[in-house]
Amino acid sequence: MAGALQNDRDAMTRSRFEFRADSLLRHITADAFFSSETQDTKLSESWRRGAARFVGGATLDDCLEVAQKIRGFGVAIDYIGENAKDDNEIERETRELVRIVKALDARHLVASLYFDLSQIGLSVDQDLFFENMVEVAQAAGNAGLEIIINTDRQDHIDKILEMHEHLCYHFQNVGVSLQAHLNRTAADLTALMKRPGRIRLITGECETSSEISSVSSADLYLSYCSYMETLLLSRHACTISTHDAILLHDAHTFIEHHNLTSDQIEFEVPYGIATDRLLMMQGRGYHTRISIPYGPDWYIYFSQRLEERVHQPTVLRVDHRLRHGTEKH
Repeated sequence: MAGALQNDRDAMTRSRFEFRADSLLRHITADAFFSSETQDTKLSESWRRGAARFVGGATLDDCLEVAQKIRGFGVAIDYIGENAKDDNEIERETRELVRIVKALDARHLVASLYFDLSQIGLSVDQDLFFENMVEVAQAAGNAGLEIIINTDRQDHIDKILEMHEHLCYHFQNVGVSLQAHLNRTAADLTALMKRPGRIRLITGECETSSEISSVSSADLYLSYCSYMETLLLSRHACTISTHDAILLHDAHTFIEHHNLTSDQIEFEVPYGIATDRLLMMQGRGYHTRISIPYGPDWYIYFSQRLEERVHQPTVLRVDHRLRHGTEKH
């Protein structure tokens, strides 16, 4: 027991250091990188080199080079493409997604592909979008790979889940990410557990409107735990995407308590973050994966993830004792 408590204290100490580093990088992002005057300066280049710890790069070749260096874990390629606005952009983004699938297949990488449906025409042309989505899903299915649809755009979630339902009539390899902080996630999770395809539970980007999200630390922690436990008990294929030490501990404890098999359960952390915790989960017999973002807009993703990490690691920890109804000593 003493050893476990010490491990928790060590994890929280590391998190405080992560928090301070993230805060610094967030200021660099806001004050330097997004200023057009600094795009070609030495400061910007230094920022890019620092980001290489967390981002697979701007091109597929960059990302594949990173992916092939990862040993012992599965990988997920998180393509940060453009919000396509016309047929030419939609075609370019669709071709890139198919290229990713073919590259992963050729290299025999155990990988999944994450992307946003706005990249292939969700908001532009419904018929063209569905045609493109079928092409990507078919290519992935032929390669034995799964694809996971991101739901970062909250105003698109209804349309995304409707399209996912249609895709499930034809494909078994198309999953969805769900954001734990959204109030609607409970209903969405219930619907998705009736469909094939992996469900990937993420914390999500916090919003300020209480009408659509859980903004308090207690709500966020409890929401994530509730959805996580529902997923685990359902035995539906799922990815628990978190690097939070307490949540990982809770998940393992819950699985053991309920004697759940681990064949459908996967744990995931972002590239460059908490690999030691993922290795710990792997040692406990779980499937594990590292998500690697890449794309021309990698710097936007990076700044969003830094801001998310500034707020969330502490958010998910401070109310741990509330969940158990007692304070640990």
